[in-house]
Amino acid sequence: MDSRIQELIDFARTKFGLENYHLERHSLSRNVHIFNDTIYTLCMEWFPNQVTEQEEDGSNPEGTAIIEINLTTRKFESAIFVMGKTYAKDGVTFANLDTKKIIKWIERETGLTYRKQFQLHKKSEGELQFKECFEGVAVSPSGFIEVKFNQEGKLTSFSVHGQFPSKEMVKEETYTLSLEAVEHLTKEQLKLLEFPSYEQKKLFPVYAVEEIYVTNDGTSTIPFEVIVDVRSYLKIDKTIDWDEPINERFERKEIS
Repeated sequence: MDSRIQELIDFARTKFGLENYHLERHSLSRNVHIFNDTIYTLCMEWFPNQVTEQEEDGSNPEGTAIIEINLTTRKFESAIFVMGKTYAKDGVTFANLDTKKIIKWIERETGLTYRKQFQLHKKSEGELQFKECFEGVAVSPSGFIEVKFNQEGKLTSFSVHGQFPSKEMVKEETYTLSLEAVEHLTKEQLKLLEFPSYEQKKLFPVYAVEEIYVTNDGTSTIPFEVIVDVRSYLKIDKTIDWDEPINERFERKEIS
């Protein structure tokens, strides 16, 4: 095994207290995010020592630790214990389940600043959810951070999704939009849709307002579907055709 990979594996073992685990498998992946930067990730699947193989259905057994780390930043993107069960020893534990301490831990792990780049979105028993922001203002597409823990305060799930741009990547302006300035766009976004009713087996005409983003000066708009699609893509702009008709039909089935 490459020494650099082994170093990251040892790092994860120590970080999350995986003395009671063995590394079942690992893999490298590559993807391109919305800013067209290439990200390389190491994914590790750690089985509890008492487990030697997967479940019969191919799923990972309870307590398996699935951990992903960014090879460039050496920041963990996720650490998930299957079914919320952990056998970690001396791993990540939040004393007294203190929200402020959990936020400080997130800041150390991600390098992000609370209320400047992320803020609390939802708090429930054993779980905290955060959303991306810029100086306390929500952004789109929104990144999010999720932390879960058991009654003992032991980490059972941690995941970070999104790019969380730095201050240097954001163009700051004084907000100037008004309802009067964008009123003419409302009628343009009003769409007539045919909404199906399976119970009555008919279509009903429904008017809806299609979402768009309006630039601060009000001179241009950005389609909603382009903004929310965080995948990097290449526009081909070419018609696809085929020589033979597609006659296959799909049979609807109920699945579990």
